[in-house]
Amino acid sequence: MHQKTSSHKKKSINGLLTVESSRQLSNNLIEIVFSCDKKLEIDPLWIGPHLKLLFPVANCSEIVFPLINEEGKIIWQEGTRERVRTYSIRRYDEKSNTIAVHFVIHQQGVATTWAQNAQVGDRIGLVAMGSKRRFDEISQLTLLGDISAMPAICYTLEHLPANQKTVAIIEVRDEKDKLSLALPEYAQLHWLVTPQGSPSQIMTKLEQLQLTVDDNALFWGGMESSVSQSLRNFLKDHFANLSSDSTRLISYWREGFAEGQFKHHD
Repeated sequence: MHQKTSSHKKKSINGLLTVESSRQLSNNLIEIVFSCDKKLEIDPLWIGPHLKLLFPVANCSEIVFPLINEEGKIIWQEGTRERVRTYSIRRYDEKSNTIAVHFVIHQQGVATTWAQNAQVGDRIGLVAMGSKRRFDEISQLTLLGDISAMPAICYTLEHLPANQKTVAIIEVRDEKDKLSLALPEYAQLHWLVTPQGSPSQIMTKLEQLQLTVDDNALFWGGMESSVSQSLRNFLKDHFANLSSDSTRLISYWREGFAEGQFKHHD
């Protein structure tokens, strides 16, 4: 059994991200490529690494970063934390020090409004980055998510260590949301297309797969809050050998709530 490490922690950065390019991938997705004024260091063993993005106040280009103390802990000033959103890395280019982020288009919200209007040269802040889990902690990996978690799942699939047993289920809203991936032979990817407003099919598909897992498996993913809770209950009922560390399902969004109005934690 692999030993858990302590290196899957958040790195405080306070760097400026500058838009290098922006393009709409589908009716539901925008891809923005950013350069950073500080060197980005992404652990290749991180599963689904995330970014803490700081968006400017409307009609103001200035980025006011939080303070970082000597221990690297973030000290938030009033009004700053409310403008931070968590996003996943879709791609990372170490040579050019750039990252690509996919934004799901919503009707409203700080991040989606900014992304839909972003122009080359616009800036946001990168407060921190990190991951809660690493590949060297697990033997089996199951990735589950809707379109909001698709960037993280795709990044993870593209960075799997050799012989990492992995099954992924990604649920999108439209056929055009699907991304083309070069998968290793030991990874399985199942796409589901569920129109917005229709019930999620993730749990149904997971049950159909009839997976067998050992005590060092990890179920990782992100989706709507009620779906993540249903999946947690399903996993507890069907995999009695799983420990609490074996499940990390994050509520990326919640039906009827805007960004920042609910808890994202699993």
